[in-house]
Amino acid sequence: MNKLHEVTSWEGLGQWCWVQMLCLKRAWQIAPSFCGELPSPESEESIDSHVRSMLRSPESFLVMPEENKPWILARLLFGSGLLQPRNLRLLGISELSDPGAALRFLLLEEWYNSGRESWPSVCGAIAEPNNALPCEIASFS
Repeated sequence: MNKLHEVTSWEGLGQWCWVQMLCLKRAWQIAPSFCGELPSPESEESIDSHVRSMLRSPESFLVMPEENKPWILARLLFGSGLLQPRNLRLLGISELSDPGAALRFLLLEEWYNSGRESWPSVCGAIAEPNNALPCEIASFS
């Protein structure tokens, strides 16, 4: 996970999440979880633990249980989507001051506030034959 400290805007953080998701997808040779079912509470605890570990030590992101990897990618994808410029205008959030704290908020708290409940809808949209998602994402399904 490179250069998080250089991120200066919410849009930049969204782009950072996108790039990290693509890099990890390639490194792990796995796609984000696009299934309609969410992980069990026990799995979510394990995923949360690995997210916290990654935030403390970015190199630890590469070593984690296989079953957590698709959900780590899903959280990064969620963060990237949430922080699109059109969403930022609607949200009207303040200036980004601490990218590390913002990423922690995004991948942990905001995942539970909105990401988790919206993920099945995202999966449904991705599965639609006429979706307008980029080729990189469309190749996941």
